[in-house]
Amino acid sequence: MLWREQLPTKPEEFLNITDSEVMVLLREAANDSSKLGHDPARRIMKRKHYKRLYERNPNDIEKNPEAALAILEAAREKFGEEYIKYDSYRQKSSGTEFPVRSRDERVFSSVAQSDVLKKVPVVAIDYVFVAPEICKEAINWLEENRETIISQYEPEEE
Repeated sequence: MLWREQLPTKPEEFLNITDSEVMVLLREAANDSSKLGHDPARRIMKRKHYKRLYERNPNDIEKNPEAALAILEAAREKFGEEYIKYDSYRQKSSGTEFPVRSRDERVFSSVAQSDVLKKVPVVAIDYVFVAPEICKEAINWLEENRETIISQYEPEEE
């Protein structure tokens, strides 16, 4: 197991690593705080996964398009960055535009032919997660402060 410190980057080498080897290394890292990746390994092995604190909500987005970032920053300030994680995804484009051939052999854009395809929303996902050891406290805090956090947030300009 020469790859203990760094996983191989070549696919054929990477695919030679067995699940058993990965589990052994996870257990070793989980049980030894000096090992690289100790905290994530500990959380996986002891099922101490981060819990959902907040997810994108249309009502919140209507009040502030950056509602998730507002909650993320406020939660990190309140509880500490190490207890709060963020995941976000924005679809690059709707992907609904494609050529359509009509019965008379003319070609049109799909969005020119369909009102429904013109209105398909782009996927946007935001989650704020909290460490399980402070989950209840964080949920209570968010319930009490959500409206204020969302309404008062203005992103920093870069």
